[in-house]
Amino acid sequence: MNRTSATQPTVVTEWSGDYPPRGASVGKARARTRLLLTVWRWSGDVEDAVLVVSELVTNAVRHAARPGRVLVLRLAVLENGTLLVDVSDPVPGLGPTGTATSECGRGLSIVRALCTRVEWFLRPHTGKTVRAQMPGQVTAASQEPVPQPSAAPPK
Repeated sequence: MNRTSATQPTVVTEWSGDYPPRGASVGKARARTRLLLTVWRWSGDVEDAVLVVSELVTNAVRHAARPGRVLVLRLAVLENGTLLVDVSDPVPGLGPTGTATSECGRGLSIVRALCTRVEWFLRPHTGKTVRAQMPGQVTAASQEPVPQPSAAPPK
């Protein structure tokens, strides 16, 4: 019997960086995301991706900040054009969710509306990762080697 299995698309390029769990990190994560996706010529909606990063990092800052711990943002573009946005924090569960009329708690609703998939999983040693997948398109540019910015992420 010959079995075939669905293979996961290959990561074409990726970046990850640590951020302290404070409000200023949200703006820095947005700026870094906008820069990278522009340099990488990602074919999806860059401003929607920046909004997704902003919401996920804000949630991590508000609900998962722990002394001496950092938040990790990872961006990865797959060969099919999909963007993965991972935000990892030291807390092993999701924070509270709000209603459509509340000031707080709408972040994950916004993320779900903009993404094709949103999930979370526990990390091996501590905490969790929230992953959002955003559609892009396969283009000739997405198959070329991707230039990497030389500057370190803003802290």
